[in-house]
Amino acid sequence: SVTVGNESRRNDEVLYYVTDRPGGRGGLDIWYTIYDAKKEIWTEPKNGGGRINSPGDEMTPYFDVTSRTLYYSSNGFAGFGGYDIYYSIGELGRWTPAENMGYPINSSYDDYHFSISDDGKLGLLASNRPGSASSAYPSCCDDLYAVDFENIIEIPVAGRVFEIEDKELQKLLREGFSGDAIKGSQDSIDVHFIEGSTVSLFVGNTNEKVFIATTETDENGNYFFNVSADREYVLQFEHVRTGSAMIPFSTKGITEPDTIKIDDYGVNYITKDPLIIKNIYYDYGKYKLTPQHREIIDKAILKLLKEAPEIIVEISSHTDNHGSADFNQKLSQKRADEIINYLVKNGIEKTRLEGKGFGFEKPIAPNTHPDGSDNPDGRQLNRRTEFRVVGSLEHVIDYSSDEPDDDFDDTNE
Repeated sequence: SVTVGNESRRNDEVLYYVTDRPGGRGGLDIWYTIYDAKKEIWTEPKNGGGRINSPGDEMTPYFDVTSRTLYYSSNGFAGFGGYDIYYSIGELGRWTPAENMGYPINSSYDDYHFSISDDGKLGLLASNRPGSASSAYPSCCDDLYAVDFENIIEIPVAGRVFEIEDKELQKLLREGFSGDAIKGSQDSIDVHFIEGSTVSLFVGNTNEKVFIATTETDENGNYFFNVSADREYVLQFEHVRTGSAMIPFSTKGITEPDTIKIDDYGVNYITKDPLIIKNIYYDYGKYKLTPQHREIIDKAILKLLKEAPEIIVEISSHTDNHGSADFNQKLSQKRADEIINYLVKNGIEKTRLEGKGFGFEKPIAPNTHPDGSDNPDGRQLNRRTEFRVVGSLEHVIDYSSDEPDDDFDDTNE
């Protein structure tokens, strides 16, 4: 039995499958392997851990990407008899404890091959329970059964994210970078609700949580999730300085789909729009950093990365269209890699850095005038190095750990 999902850190494809290979928890266990697209290989398989695997047999896994839920059957947990259908939220080796889906989905016979529609309203399963189409032998064969989840309530959760203005960060951005998203030096008394700030939803508590979903705020700073009743949840916000901005909330005791309104939350924030690093210029065909380049990087990129220790950034290099596409792509990649290597040598973790060379794919000005003559000013604008915030450490580390974790506690006590 095989099901395909993805992992939340890099969106890599994950294969969950059943095997009795050595190293398991019992008979048949659920294992997983991740596809490395760059190397075009599957990683060494790992056991899914004791929260989903029992001393008995597990089979027919189905991973619902939308809800980050693994459905499967097991005969190794306390249940109704035979194989029962269970579910667990999480990924890789990090899961909430397995929960029995209860009666009437489960019976005292064998129930398995559960799957669910994209909207979560319809489930299908196979079972050999009495009521089979074969009237002569009521439990001889597996039949398909449909499950209607229309009456299961979804509880909306909504809130807004605003910016806590950080004058030191804004000064660094004004001095070292250029771009439309950089604010002026004047003070503002208006509340600035942030577009594009990442908010993540977890099940559990602030000490022990499993990732479910992520979203970005809209132009008015709004975010929105649908959650289930009778659970503890945590919202996690991007905070470029501390990375530890979390709000717990509970749906226990809620029986109506009334919106849970979370108080407006403020964070330190750096725009995710591309910013041009000022005064980094290269001679034609060159990519090695000069002393002048290093001085600029020290004052702009390096200092900002140290002031905002949670951000993950992309350093991208761009060229004009002198030379071939292949030449310029390789040249721009070397320029980006040189900056990345310099930052790593000066104490910035490699996990916070991505280097990309785009060649002349993304011009911001014409390389020639309308009459076909050369445009030196446009070419200079295109020969640029850009800095862009693409995420934060808190949102890619912690919940995506692939080590099995067998002691989950979803209370807030």
